[in-house]
Amino acid sequence: MAQEVYELDISKGWVIHAGERIDPFDVIDALGGRKAVLYLHDMDCRSRYRPQLDLIQDMSPEVSIWYDGAFRYAEWIIDPLVSGAEMVVLNAAYMRNLDEYRKVMTLSGNVAVDAASEHEDRITDYARQFTGIDGILRLNNLGYEHFILPAEDIAHLDNASLAIPAKVWVRGEMRAMSNKNIVLMGNIKSIEELMVADE
Repeated sequence: MAQEVYELDISKGWVIHAGERIDPFDVIDALGGRKAVLYLHDMDCRSRYRPQLDLIQDMSPEVSIWYDGAFRYAEWIIDPLVSGAEMVVLNAAYMRNLDEYRKVMTLSGNVAVDAASEHEDRITDYARQFTGIDGILRLNNLGYEHFILPAEDIAHLDNASLAIPAKVWVRGEMRAMSNKNIVLMGNIKSIEELMVADE
C-alpha cells in the first residue's frame, strides 16, 4: 500500500494553512488514526535557523515526521533526528555543496532529497546539479536512496541506471515503473487535501 505523506508549513509551534494558525494536534486528529506521515517545512528554521525541535518531540510519538529545515550543513540533520523525526529532507535551494551531501551520508541514512527540478519557493539560485534525474543519479552514487520527485520527472527516472535501488515519493500522479531498481513509495500531498477531507 502506498504511503500517504502530507506536507505542511510550521512556524512558532503552529501549522500555517491558508494564512491561519492551526494546532498541530488538530492536524494529527484529521488523520483519523491512519498511518500517514506529516512532512514539516520549518519556516522559522528557513529564515533564521531556529529549528522547532520541541514540536518534533511533541508530535513524533503520535505520527511519523519528516522534517525540512532548509539545512545548509550536514551536522544540522542530527538534532531533528534525535528529537524524533523519522526522516530529514534536503533540497538544493539550501544545501549546495557536494562535500556536505557526502558528510550527511556518514551521519545518517534517514535522509530524503527533494529532487524537484523547479523549487517550490520559486528560488532560482539553487544547485541544479542536485535536482532532477541527473541530481538523483549523482546523489544515488553517494548512497542516497530516498527521493521526492514531481510526477513529470518520473518517466525520465524509469530509464536511469542507479547505483543502488531508489525509494521515490511522488508529488502528483503515480505511474507504473518498469525499472526494478525504483520503488514508488507513495504520494506527497498538500495539507489542503487532508483538511478538506476532514471537514
